[in-house]
Amino acid sequence: MNQRSSEFDILKGIGISLVIIGHVCYYLMKGGGGWANWHRIIDSFHMPLFFFISGYFSSKGLSRITNIETGAKWVYSKILRLILPLCFIPVIYVTLINNGYCSFNLIVGGEYWFTYSLFISFIALFLSFIINQSILSCLKSVQREGLTILRVLLYLASIIAVKVIIEKTQTFDPSLYKSLRFDKLLELYPYMLIAFLLGEQPKLDKYLKHEITITISLLSFVGLMFVKFHSEGFPYSWLATGLAAIIFLYGAVSRPREIGSVEDKVMNCLAYLGKISLPIYFMHNFFRPNLAIFYNYYLSLEDTPVWSFAFLFIFSLIVASLTLFATLIGVWVTRRSKYLCFLLYGEQLPR
Repeated sequence: MNQRSSEFDILKGIGISLVIIGHVCYYLMKGGGGWANWHRIIDSFHMPLFFFISGYFSSKGLSRITNIETGAKWVYSKILRLILPLCFIPVIYVTLINNGYCSFNLIVGGEYWFTYSLFISFIALFLSFIINQSILSCLKSVQREGLTILRVLLYLASIIAVKVIIEKTQTFDPSLYKSLRFDKLLELYPYMLIAFLLGEQPKLDKYLKHEITITISLLSFVGLMFVKFHSEGFPYSWLATGLAAIIFLYGAVSRPREIGSVEDKVMNCLAYLGKISLPIYFMHNFFRPNLAIFYNYYLSLEDTPVWSFAFLFIFSLIVASLTLFATLIGVWVTRRSKYLCFLLYGEQLPR
């Protein structure tokens, strides 16, 4: 993973497809059905996948920070890409879809929690990087191997620091903890940090793509999901589950394929979706249908788990495909304007 390639776009394409499928599952079951197994499987890794990819590429971006100016530019780029759209997209959404009701909680804790949570995770990683660099700059006399180990330990310690700060916030002001969605930071920041560390070690790439690694990661994911379905698991089992799925997916999409084959065409389609995954995320809520009329039928299948799962699987794929098709049209139309690209998707204005 030493350079950007279509593999990461394919992963993001898989991720955004699962986001839409997951939302279809959720809004079909909402109202008393709880989380079905199909959605629980998706939910274990589809959002961590985006944080993992973002963390990996942050290793290159943060390495370019040498002073206050470059640091400010890095933070500004994240504000532009992730926060600016939140000033416009949710307002348009609630005006057209949600009866005009808009609130801060809707933005950071509702349909658009992802970009806000991704932004605060970036800030946490940025602060960890600055602190880490400051500490290491005072220890230049330490041997290189020792510095590398210390550097990794310091970064891993940031997970503990984030956990302690968030738990203190929850104790001090539960409403602040809830409104700022610090639970998402606690859950997803570790993925970003681990990927950031992997991004600094490109030599590990060949091991991640090895067939043994792919097999072990798949078996680990299946085993961990089994544990999740039948018990509360063990500490950080959710992290191990997500990482196992992500490593498996990366290895799977990295396998060589014949150009022009069906597999190659599918991967190219996923890569295209991955390149515009953020606009798709912002836009798809506008085209998500109301599935309340199907809810009673879904409940009627609860006594037959196999049929219930099959219905949810097939139904979600059909509805998600229609939603994605409509979303792509919406993205295509809005991206015709450079100013809409800037305001709605945080894309740089051409100079």
